Amino acid sequence: MAYYRLKNYAEAEKAYLKSIQFNKSNPVVYSNLGSLYFELKSYQKAKTSYENALQLNPNLVDALAHYAASLGTLGDYNRAIQYFKKAIKLNPNEATYYKMVGITYQNLGKQTEANQYLAKAKQLQR
Repeated sequence: MAYYRLKNYAEAEKAYLKSIQFNKSNPVVYSNLGSLYFELKSYQKAKTSYENALQLNPNLVDALAHYAASLGTLGDYNRAIQYFKKAIKLNPNEATYYKMVGITYQNLGKQTEANQYLAKAKQLQR
């Protein structure tokens, strides 16, 4: 939405909510709303919006990755890794997903696993 790109977040939120009011079956709108809430550091709201998107389309890769990021930000590292790995299965060439798994493993103190994913991310960035 144009409001979001212009960083007019209040209007963007109104537009997304209005869109959802008219069509509750569009997962992209829920995902976009989640991204808006994440940008505003409303991580619980972001998580809920991504959950709504994934209920409608469990293979929406952007929603999976952003949901994982929300989970990680909220401290649910194990579930974050699980959802980042789902995103990797759908888009195995996206270096960012590997990097985020690596960082999340670091947050869990699992440096060996972190190094594997960070190395893969670096390899894909070449």
